Amino acid sequence: ITVELNNDEWDFLSSLRFVLNPFYHATKLMSGKNYPSIGLAFHAIHKLKHFCSKDDTYEEKIKQMKKLLLAKLNYYFYDDLEQHEHLENHSYFDPAAHLTLTENEKQRNERYIKDLILNDVYPQQSSTSDGSKASSSSNAISTSSTKSSIQLPQSLSNNHTNPSTYDDFIAACGDDGNIIGESNKERSKRLSVNEELKYFKLAVQEFNLKNKPSTTTAMRFWNIHHTKLPLLSRLARIHLIACGTSVPSESAFSISAHTARKERSRLSSQNLCYSVFLKDKISKQR
Repeated sequence: ITVELNNDEWDFLSSLRFVLNPFYHATKLMSGKNYPSIGLAFHAIHKLKHFCSKDDTYEEKIKQMKKLLLAKLNYYFYDDLEQHEHLENHSYFDPAAHLTLTENEKQRNERYIKDLILNDVYPQQSSTSDGSKASSSSNAISTSSTKSSIQLPQSLSNNHTNPSTYDDFIAACGDDGNIIGESNKERSKRLSVNEELKYFKLAVQEFNLKNKPSTTTAMRFWNIHHTKLPLLSRLARIHLIACGTSVPSESAFSISAHTARKERSRLSSQNLCYSVFLKDKISKQR
């Protein structure tokens, strides 16, 4: 079959290719056997919105296409403020998202993280007390930072200087300078969270200078830094389990359905369970 196109039709196809090209590459970026993280998706969506918002051409066809795509991006990702806030909160733990997040958005997410940790929204499963874990967290950060290229300000809890005039005043008042009503355990945890956030921001900055965003960068980052960020790494596991697309989950359940077909019905119920996507949850209940 021979198709003959006139100049206007070729121009239209050329404009369409130009506008959809970033979406094509975003799809490739999010595709593959590895789980695309929600932070990578957040970064890609923001870049696509920026592309569609740019008015850098005089061609009316391109302007109209960008306008239509921008309206859909806003409808699905930005108009629902609560949804967008959840997307930000989950993306913060992925270094890729920090290429997109503004300073105000980062500060808002830091407040969200502090609220989760200080209010013990996700209690630690370990038998170790929170206070000792928070203390070891602070010590691990200060120790590890001397071994790596990431340098942190000296922790306030490690300062051993002569008492200042303010210290004498606080002592005379019979107070220790802590926040009123705050226990030693809460103070230790608060200081540890602040230290971890300082380290995290510097680590992300250094990591992004050396690595381009991909479906594996979030995993690589936390494999490197999880021991130095015990509080944040726990939250990262909770938040980054939400992947950027549904493809890996659909694939996992499709595999489990294939395993459970009639021809393989000889499998025991337990072995069948272990082949399903949520097998880690099953093992914890044993």
